[in-house]
Amino acid sequence: MSLKTAIKTIVGVAVAFGFAVFMLWVMSGFGNRQSRIKDVTSKGILLLSNGTEPEDLDPHLVTGVPEHNIISALIEGLVSEDPKDL
Repeated sequence: MSLKTAIKTIVGVAVAFGFAVFMLWVMSGFGNRQSRIKDVTSKGILLLSNGTEPEDLDPHLVTGVPEHNIISALIEGLVSEDPKDL
């Protein structure tokens, strides 16, 4: 076997091995994982989609609806109605 043929064989094997390693790496990302929704609901995490970046989270300074929605979700559990006043 000539040197040229040996080099071609070695390069071919290296390329095939590299491709196999790459495919294993790609396929490892698609395993049976828990979905993000199941993960956050089991931990009691609130996911809130507001559409835009809030200007501020200071309740005294906000004027926009996205900021109001975030602040309402944050303080919702801090206050409740008094049954006597209803």
